[in-house]
Amino acid sequence: MPGHPFRIFISYSHEDKQLALIASEALTDLGYHTLWDADIHPGTAFSDAIKGLIHHAHIFMPLITESAAQRPWVHQETGYAMALGIPILPVAVDAVPGQMAADLLALVVNNDFSDFKQKISALDLEQLVLGNEQPAYSNLEVSDWAENRAEMLARHANRVIELKFNGRIRQRAALSSFSIPDKDPKHPNWEQFEGKVPRSPFYRNLLRNERRALETHARAAGCDLIIDPEFCLERNGKTATQARLHILAQFLEDMPDDRVQVVLSRQKAIQRIHEILAG
Repeated sequence: MPGHPFRIFISYSHEDKQLALIASEALTDLGYHTLWDADIHPGTAFSDAIKGLIHHAHIFMPLITESAAQRPWVHQETGYAMALGIPILPVAVDAVPGQMAADLLALVVNNDFSDFKQKISALDLEQLVLGNEQPAYSNLEVSDWAENRAEMLARHANRVIELKFNGRIRQRAALSSFSIPDKDPKHPNWEQFEGKVPRSPFYRNLLRNERRALETHARAAGCDLIIDPEFCLERNGKTATQARLHILAQFLEDMPDDRVQVVLSRQKAIQRIHEILAG
């Protein structure tokens, strides 16, 4: 198994939901992370949610049965995965319906999936993923607007949380997202934080969402921060810098030793922060 579990999206006809459940449980037992429509929250646009799950999958696994062959969305989801360059591993029941598995090598299993776990465990899925020669679709986003940047950071971080993952945060900034107040936009901490550059309640809320989303990952998986307190002092002034440093120090002191690295060491970063605060 790789260092992180591969995400496998299971595409199936609703008549085959029990087979999808068996496949999901078997893959989970083998250390993989499964994605399927059971992960979609109520009220979410279904087609967009499905596309999002497929987009984040390492492997696309359609369950090919007679009922699946009659369902257009299984074909559509397969076509979407192919367009993204995601490796496809069809799982066919007994016999492979021709059009569904054209040009694809399918794993053939019993109609009750009783041999699925044994057969899937014999495959080298890491080679399937790492040996994929098709270029993957890029999910890189760039923005020149600070508001859009904050919104994108929160959106992508929350998307990973929805996929039931937490990733280690790596950030290089003056004082990082963890110097942002986790307070209501009307709280006086914001005026102290902003100093000479006031922000709208809308932007404050975006920044708070950024802080909260990234902190969820940091507390679960840790963080590596490269910060420059003196740069922040020059840009924002002493009052705003002190407010931000107090917030950042609280975050760092509350984090377990094995979850955070700052500059050279966590303790030296905290010591330097307090030196600036005292000056």
